[in-house]
Amino acid sequence: MKYMIYTILLFLFLGVQAYSQDESLPKSSTTVKYYEPNVPKELHTKISDFFKLIIQARYEDAYRQLLQGSPLMRKEKEINRLIEQTEKATQIYGAMRGFEAVDSEVASNSMIKCRYLGLHTLYPMRWIFSFYNSPENGWVVINIKFDDQSDFYFRKD
Repeated sequence: MKYMIYTILLFLFLGVQAYSQDESLPKSSTTVKYYEPNVPKELHTKISDFFKLIIQARYEDAYRQLLQGSPLMRKEKEINRLIEQTEKATQIYGAMRGFEAVDSEVASNSMIKCRYLGLHTLYPMRWIFSFYNSPENGWVVINIKFDDQSDFYFRKD
């Protein structure tokens, strides 16, 4: 009887241990494999390329590449401010090591907002990209926001 109780306790312990090791959470990486069905793959590629340059600490290259064709390219002071803020954020929150797509919002065939999580060594950052499908330039960024309010991903922003 004593042996049977020990055996049952052992199985219960092993079962709880196995259950507590949750393998369902995705592993972080610099490659995003998550795509929203209504968002053109081209937009995810643009954002992925942007983040890959940010991970390499090539901030100016990242913004210049992402903003090609965008009306924001004419706003040199704003671009410089974005670059400076990104550098400061990296100093505060640690180097970016990866990124994950969170969700998107499709306002119309020509307006899409994509939300990503920047995975920094000390603290996550929220990134929001708004795109416009320009009749002349194709998909261009019309707004970029980033902050440390990643907890807003658990409710509307």
